[in-house]
Amino acid sequence: MNQLNKIATSIPSHAAPEHPKMSEKSAL
Repeated sequence: MNQLNKIATSIPSHAAPEHPKMSEKSAL
């Protein structure tokens, strides 16, 4: 879980299509 969080923070939300939930959170 920690690794995923780090990756999500490393790459932009719009660049992570595999994590739509994360993108939605970032959009908000």
